[in-house]
Amino acid sequence: MSVQKTPQVLIIGATNAGFAACRRLSEAKPDWKVTLLAQDDDLPYNCDLLPDYLEGKMSKREILLCEEGFFSGHNVEFARSAAVSGIDFPRQRVYLKNNRRLAYDYLIVAGGRKPALDIPGKGKEGVFVFFGLSDADEIRRRLSIPGNVVVCGRADDSRRLAGLFSSAGRTVKLLLKEGGESSHLPGDNPEILGGTDIVEIIGEGKELKAVRLSGGKIVEAASVIFCRRGNPCMDFAAGGEAEIENGRIKTGGNLRAGVDNVFACGEAAAESGAEDARLQGIRAADEILAAESGKTEAVV
Repeated sequence: MSVQKTPQVLIIGATNAGFAACRRLSEAKPDWKVTLLAQDDDLPYNCDLLPDYLEGKMSKREILLCEEGFFSGHNVEFARSAAVSGIDFPRQRVYLKNNRRLAYDYLIVAGGRKPALDIPGKGKEGVFVFFGLSDADEIRRRLSIPGNVVVCGRADDSRRLAGLFSSAGRTVKLLLKEGGESSHLPGDNPEILGGTDIVEIIGEGKELKAVRLSGGKIVEAASVIFCRRGNPCMDFAAGGEAEIENGRIKTGGNLRAGVDNVFACGEAAAESGAEDARLQGIRAADEILAAESGKTEAVV
């Protein structure tokens, strides 16, 4: 009698790359055990479309990569709020911060960024980092709250957010660290302050009152929004066979992360757009399918 073990595939990150790998594997091998770990509570979504969702140009459903029923319909375990604390490569286990331990035969690491904000006063109410879907929801709720708004960070997203709040009747200060003017934001609102950045958030207790800029100027603010993609972070993979370089997992041409059964793709391996990440996720899945198809059946 011959039998072949059903592989367990664990995917870290419900990103464009992670979900693409999940879809490919679950459709090609519906009997395999595939688990997708999400850092937050949201369904997988296209992060490149977040500004369009924030501006109301697209609905939440339009930016999601799947419906709620996808996972039960494809025999996939979707674990929400499953932050990873470490990986034991020799034992082939992933440890979560909620003390759960997951075994794997193949591992795909497809996450890799976290919001980064290291400024005094960052915990005050009204301070946001535009990073994910839940952040976009919170920022949209701020549109109706009175008071001055300060927007800074990535120039493309910052300009769009400044225009959004300006259209809602709010007085906006747009900080562009690299300087320069914007031809598509007419009038004096938003007011563009070039060559500066926020160095301190000022207030009493949790109350936000103003921000101090790098040149020493103090600007009144009721809301402060940082547009940042976050920093690469693969701390949970450090100390093992996977080599970490500049905060990301170093891979070869086949996306392997220094271990035959571990792959890294998307933001976990290199800065990439949504489509490139999706293609990498599919490629990682195909590498696993090829590895399994090349195995001979074990004889019992």
